[in-house]
Amino acid sequence: FSLISLSQLQSSVSAFKDSGPLENLQGKFHARIQEAKITPAGLSSLTADGELKEGIFKLKELLLPITIQSRFQMTESQINKEASCGIGQGLLTVQANIKDYLGEQDWDVHTDLKDLNIKEILDQSKQPFQIEGILSGQFQLQGQNLKPEALMTGLTGEGTFKMEEGRLKDLNILKIV
Repeated sequence: FSLISLSQLQSSVSAFKDSGPLENLQGKFHARIQEAKITPAGLSSLTADGELKEGIFKLKELLLPITIQSRFQMTESQINKEASCGIGQGLLTVQANIKDYLGEQDWDVHTDLKDLNIKEILDQSKQPFQIEGILSGQFQLQGQNLKPEALMTGLTGEGTFKMEEGRLKDLNILKIV
């Protein structure tokens, strides 16, 4: 049995630093460690798996909560993770892999975003104009070394996004010119 401090998690993950408190994170997390090899030099291998079911959390920037389902598997040399996040009618799926996680840490991430309704999820009531449309896209990233100071140096990837039924509402072009 172990405890995870959400405040420490939030301060450690840059995407969550300014997102408001994560105390309302909910879900059923299950993990199983089949084998852990620890030597005087530290952890030498770990075999484990787990999943998060019925996950849900809210970010202050979004009108709707995010639902999440996730699974991971660790072998002696690799970590594989897959997750799906629902935001309103939209769905984000993610597959991530880390090879040689105790050494070189070669990693790749593949994402697929479908049918994210911008109007449905963002509170734009205080903005001078609103953006509407359905966002979809895909991207792939690869890199080596997951240490924050080295993460961006070897990062490569590509992606595409498209907006269907896109429009700018209440935008006064004459005011801008």
